[in-house]
Amino acid sequence: MCKKYIAVLICIFSTALYAQDPEELTLEGVELGRKQKYVESLQKLDESMQIYNVRSAKTLHNIGYVYELKGDIDKAIPAYEEAVRRNPIQVPSLERLGYLYYKTGLFDKAVTIGEQVLKIDPKNQEVIKWLPDAYKQKLILQAQAQAEKQALQEEKKEVKEQEAEGKPEEKKRILYATAEAMSRIGY
Repeated sequence: MCKKYIAVLICIFSTALYAQDPEELTLEGVELGRKQKYVESLQKLDESMQIYNVRSAKTLHNIGYVYELKGDIDKAIPAYEEAVRRNPIQVPSLERLGYLYYKTGLFDKAVTIGEQVLKIDPKNQEVIKWLPDAYKQKLILQAQAQAEKQALQEEKKEVKEQEAEGKPEEKKRILYATAEAMSRIGY
């Protein structure tokens, strides 16, 4: 009975702690800093930032979603990126960001984000819809880039060979001068 009572108290206490407002935690942190309790102060301020970041990440996700619905992908992507920066495990933002990377041809980034989502949520159904094609497109682009690099190297090699073949050997110039000519030109 006593163990259950303690567990309930811990749950209530932890819920109350996390239910605090970021502003309240910030004020508590500043007050602790004034009392020279620096470690506790920094802990409170860090908690405030974490709550703020999670809350603002949701807002940023919604901003990105509205831009996406509006068709303004150039503004939706940065909103989703900032949401992910503030809360790296916010799966809906990761899903949308990865999908927009995929749709805009940024396949490297799309694959990276897709893999990140699947690490967090292995059964995610949204990412599975576009991730295989993103892998395929990424590999195609890599193969094209490699082929272009090889073609450029071969072209440079051919140019060097043509220059080597086309150049006549340079003849050594010999300068003959008499003592009289050398005295006039200072040689």
